[in-house]
Amino acid sequence: EVLGFEKKEIFSCIRNELIEENAEQLIKELKIRKDVLSLCYIPFVCSMLVKVYQLSGFTLPNTLTKFYKKYAVKRSMKKQELDPDTVESLEELQEDQKRAFDELCCCAYEKLKTQN
Repeated sequence: EVLGFEKKEIFSCIRNELIEENAEQLIKELKIRKDVLSLCYIPFVCSMLVKVYQLSGFTLPNTLTKFYKKYAVKRSMKKQELDPDTVESLEELQEDQKRAFDELCCCAYEKLKTQN
């Protein structure tokens, strides 16, 4: 069983991680972006969101794909000199990173295919 946040806990988590001005701005954006807010009921994803929000200059990426890309690429490139905003394809990544992203993409595609 996975225990998740309630709405109040999401906002509390955000307020604890960001300075007040940025926290309130993010909360305001989440009230508009219900797709992103719905993900925040999972504590790990909520912390990912806060991290991506900070990495993106305190703005939310305009798609969920960009949100996940920003987080995943940034985390996997900690030891490399690549900027996640400039990576255009998997070919620019090291072999082990390519394989991980390829597997992730295939998994997501298969999940979407079975749902439709």
